[in-house]
Amino acid sequence: MSHDPTPRVAPLAVAEIERRLQWRAGPALAFIGVMALFLGAALWPTLVPAPKLAGLPDDADVLAAAERLRGHVALSADELRFESSLTGPIDPGARFTADAEARLSSAERLLERARPRVGRDPRWGVARATIDLVRHRYPAAVARYRAALEHSTNYPEARLGLGTAWALEAEIQRHPLARRRARLRAAAQFAEVPESAPEYGEA
Repeated sequence: MSHDPTPRVAPLAVAEIERRLQWRAGPALAFIGVMALFLGAALWPTLVPAPKLAGLPDDADVLAAAERLRGHVALSADELRFESSLTGPIDPGARFTADAEARLSSAERLLERARPRVGRDPRWGVARATIDLVRHRYPAAVARYRAALEHSTNYPEARLGLGTAWALEAEIQRHPLARRRARLRAAAQFAEVPESAPEYGEA
């Protein structure tokens, strides 16, 4: 009598194996679904870019603040070019006008008066940060520019402002390592300003 070497598996064992394979398919599909979600989240910014922010909120007090400042303020560093919706362009070597301090105070009050209406608009925060920048309040300017960029990464004016704030902060740092760190942070922000943005030349 011939002996069949093929092992025989009991029907109950076959059913158990099939049951386990089917049970494992569920977690595998769930894992694939989670990975697909992660991939979608990673690709979303490239597929749907963040809306570009620019300009000032359409508010009478904000626009009046800009009117008070344009052509009257400067930066503390002669070699930096800067431009914002609030101040307009500030060329290297620009100087404060005689009434610049009064104009800054007036503009700051106007922006604060507009806060209940447009304070949630990132453009209001950037306008406020610009006054902090001109008044040498660099940590406050950095915080406001960062908050605006958390709302929208596609905000060239905020990138330029943040880079300028870091560059000016570097000038007052006494420790070489702190100065270098601030300059590198400034350079990183300037590099993020796209060529198509009006702020690219300043960056």
